[in-house]
Parts: sequence; C-alpha cells; structure tokens
Amino acid sequence: MKITIVGMGTIGSKLAIYLLSKGIEVCCITTRMPDEVKERLWSMFIKRNPETTVDKSMIQISNSYSIAIGSDLIIDASAESYEVKESVYSSINQNVSGSTVIATTTSSLSIEKLSLVARPSVLMGLHFFNPPDKMKLVEVTYSKENKRIVDSLLDVLQQLLVDKQFIVMPMVQGYICNRILFVYLNASFNYHLATDISFSDIDTAMELGTNVPMGPFKLSDYIGNDITLSILDQFYKELNEDQYKPSPLIEEVVGSGKLGRKVMRGFYEYE
Repeated sequence: MKITIVGMGTIGSKLAIYLLSKGIEVCCITTRMPDEVKERLWSMFIKRNPETTVDKSMIQISNSYSIAIGSDLIIDASAESYEVKESVYSSINQNVSGSTVIATTTSSLSIEKLSLVARPSVLMGLHFFNPPDKMKLVEVTYSKENKRIVDSLLDVLQQLLVDKQFIVMPMVQGYICNRILFVYLNASFNYHLATDISFSDIDTAMELGTNVPMGPFKLSDYIGNDITLSILDQFYKELNEDQYKPSPLIEEVVGSGKLGRKVMRGFYEYE
C-alpha cells in the first residue's frame, strides 16, 4: 500500500513515522527542504524503531504533488484552514486521478464544506490522535455517495493498523471527541474564573475523580492553548452554540503568549 501525506507539521510527521513502522510505503509533500525533512523523519523513526527491517527507500519526500501519483490514499494533514486546504485539494486534483481517496485529518473544520472544494465522491475524514503511535482511536466519517470506495479502503487499513480502533460516524463537525472535549475545556476555564479554585486543584480533582490521565489545564497546555482557542472559536462561529464561546481566560492566556508546553509556558511553567 502507498499512502501520501500532505503537510509535515506535528501530526503529519508523526503519522508518517507511524505508518512507516507498519511497513507502509509513505510519500510526504512538504514546503520545506525535502532532504532535510527526510533525514529528520528517518532519524525519528530509527530512534523509535531501532531494530527495524524497513528500508529507507520506503519513505519519499517532495515539494511536488506529482509524488502522490499511484497512491492508494492521500492524507491531508495541512493547517486547519479552509483557504489552505482549498489550495491543497486544487493541487491534488491537478495531479492525481479522480478515484484516489482523499482523507483529511481535520479535527475542527466542516468536512461537508471541504467537500465543496475537493471531490465529494472521494473525500473522507480520518482523524488520528496525537501521538498516533500511542493513541488507539481513529475517528472516521464519509458521505453516503463514497461509502463503497471508502469501506473497501477501511478494510485494508484495519488489517494493516491492527492496533487502532476505528469508529465510523455521520459527518458531524468535530466528530465525537472534540465536540465534547472542548465544551469540557471551556467549562473548566470558566469554572476557574467563577470559583478561583487553582488550576492544579481542578486538574488533580479531575484526574483522581474521573480517572482522566490529564486534567483540563494540563491537557490544554499539551494541545497548545492557541490551538484550543482556535478550535473553540471555529466551533462557536460555525455552530453558533454558546458553550463554545471562548472563555476570557483562554483568550487572556493566549494573548500573553502562554501557548503551552511547546513554549514552556501556559497555565503552568515547564522546565
């Protein structure tokens, strides 16, 4: 099987390494220097899989969409932006046959809207979680008109990715996890403002009382507080539901540059 990934950000890079570990041929499209990206990914892959028998030729990197020709699946892991994805799908359509399935990893955008600029008959949602080598869930959505072609592809993926649990659902923006998770995060921010209970006490209460691995403030720091704010804002604008209206707390935190673990400052300070 050959899979092409568009976008070498966090999820795209980690997904490439994960798929490679399953013996899948991976092609990656990036705007960066291809040779540098390949060396970085291969180094990360070897570090995680020191006894691998996978050959380095199994991963190819390019700036050109022509590398996707012959792919069984193209995974769009580009930025969470309608404008960016419109450009990506235009480039895919110019280079790849109309029967090739395109899967987007978006966790917040409307796939129905994206299908207006992609090809509705082959566009699906395939939401992997970070990090994909450890998180078992994959959320899947697609329209009735591409059910046959996607069902066939999913059969193959389930045989290759035996460590994953695939959940198929209707085309609900944000799937299951994000639609519920970001209500919870936003409610936690507002709860702190209303009660002045500390971030650490709320986190500890949720960890010990509900058995989640990370409380809401630790989790938002891990996701990236700017990402949290962006997704809340996206849901609020498109769904028009007050529960997604970004809390003043997350707006303040992001406005002060406390983006989370990636910058060592968020709701907590990191060494």
